[in-house]
Amino acid sequence: MADLAVVLGSLPDSLLFIYCAFDPANPNTSLVAIDDDGGAGLASAITPADGVQLQANVSYFAVVSGFGTTDLGTFDLNLGGDLVLGGAVPVEAVSVPTVSTLALLLMAFAMLGFVVMRRSAKV
Repeated sequence: MADLAVVLGSLPDSLLFIYCAFDPANPNTSLVAIDDDGGAGLASAITPADGVQLQANVSYFAVVSGFGTTDLGTFDLNLGGDLVLGGAVPVEAVSVPTVSTLALLLMAFAMLGFVVMRRSAKV
């Protein structure tokens, strides 16, 4: 496995994902590996020590995102080791859906309200 390391520019904190296929509408599908702070500081990195095994002659997708929903900025992705890049593969930015803390709280309160309503209906 080659090293993949995020070098933070103006991005304050990163997450690095490796996929064997990438669907931004379903970011948990086909996930091979994820790293939060394996690089320098708050940067992400996947190294041979992580034990991630990638198969030869298979295309993988490296996706970098900010750790927080408001983390935006520039970064470099350094590829090292024996990694071989294929032909003309376009690099593009893709928005990955995230759930804010407020949305999670609203969902939790909605679920709690549903449970309370169901218990009241049984009385």
